[in-house]
Amino acid sequence: MGTATSTATARGNPGPPVSGSGEAVITNIDVFPVREVGGNTFEDRVLTGKTLSGPLEGTFIQTVSGTVHANGRVVFRGRIAFTGSVDDCGEGTIDLGVSGRGDVPEPGFPITEASVRVINQATNTIDVTGTGTLSQRGPNLSYDIQYVCR
Repeated sequence: MGTATSTATARGNPGPPVSGSGEAVITNIDVFPVREVGGNTFEDRVLTGKTLSGPLEGTFIQTVSGTVHANGRVVFRGRIAFTGSVDDCGEGTIDLGVSGRGDVPEPGFPITEASVRVINQATNTIDVTGTGTLSQRGPNLSYDIQYVCR
C-alpha cells in the first residue's frame, strides 16, 4: 500500500519480523443499510479494491458491519479477504480481521483508521502471520504492516 525491508528466509524457517507500507484503492462499494434508529444508521458494506504499492500485491474484498452515528462518527469491524502475493512469503490468499473508527465529514468520503490482523491461518494459502494499520481517505488507502513468513 511503498516500501518493505526484510531479510529473506527459507520457507518453513520463520525469520525476523518484516515491516512494510504501501497504498491501495477501493474500486467498488456496496452498502446495505440494515436499520436506522435515532439518527444512527446500522449497515453492512462490501468494498473491493486493489493494492497499488508495497509488500502486498493483489486484490481484496472487505466485508464490514458498522454504525454511522448521527454526528458523522463511524465504527466498524469485519474481514478482509486478500488474494495476491506477500513479499518473501509467496502467493495465495489471506484472511484478515479489521476493526476501526473514523468520521464521515461528507457523504461518500470517510476518513478512518483501522487495525488489521491475520486470522484463520489454517485456511490461508500464504503461510504468514502479522498485524498492521489501515488508513482510509475516501477511496484511497494506506497501510503499515509487520509480518513474519512461516
